[in-house]
Amino acid sequence: MRALGISTPAAPHDLNRAAAYRDRLSRTDSGPIPACGPQEEVLTVERISRGYGVRAVPRAQLVFELKEER
Repeated sequence: MRALGISTPAAPHDLNRAAAYRDRLSRTDSGPIPACGPQEEVLTVERISRGYGVRAVPRAQLVFELKEER
């Protein structure tokens, strides 16, 4: 698909699956898109924590476990 210049949008809600199958990601929220680009720039501990109101704990490269804030 990339060689043909074709994009295929998908809306997975599992961040780990999104990172596994896409090389560019957009994170949505109510309002403007807060992050769009390579997964290393979009799926950061700070962005995930702020966007979902949780403490994001990296388990391995680009894999996160979400913990409720206390």
